[in-house]
Amino acid sequence: MPEKSPHPAVHPFIRFALGEARKKSKTVVSVAKMAGIDASLISHWKRGSCSPTLANIEAVLNALGYELILRKVAK
Repeated sequence: MPEKSPHPAVHPFIRFALGEARKKSKTVVSVAKMAGIDASLISHWKRGSCSPTLANIEAVLNALGYELILRKVAK
């Protein structure tokens, strides 16, 4: 059964991560397992019932082959 689209109010990071997972043919369960988090947590993010922590954002990005980099904004 195909996964439902995220709630319209979902954070852009969640939309990005879910899109990348789809491109890589990865399920929410497999991404969660690689990130070391519970799949139900990602489901809560998709529904907009809670937001991810920075640590979870980094874990999901790493699981999808990305690195979180902070850079000072030029004035």
